[in-house]
Amino acid sequence: MTMILAKQVEGIIDRDTKQDVSGEKTFNASVIFEKQNGEFHIKTQDGFLYWCKRQDRLTEEGNARLGMVSLQLTVQYYNEGRWVTVGK
Repeated sequence: MTMILAKQVEGIIDRDTKQDVSGEKTFNASVIFEKQNGEFHIKTQDGFLYWCKRQDRLTEEGNARLGMVSLQLTVQYYNEGRWVTVGK
């Protein structure tokens, strides 16, 4: 018998009740969180958390990212073709 994956069944995820989920999840590829009617997508990739206008283009004017740079948690934004660290 073939197993049906939960993501294939409409309405399988309960979004209306509070849930606590324990454990650990490992992602082997980028993860994208989209907000309907929102201006930015949130995407994790290469150790950074990105806020981007288009999920397929991380290096675009106005995008921002949060991640470790030189052992410090750093916020950067993409400006004039390069990542600029906030506060520098």
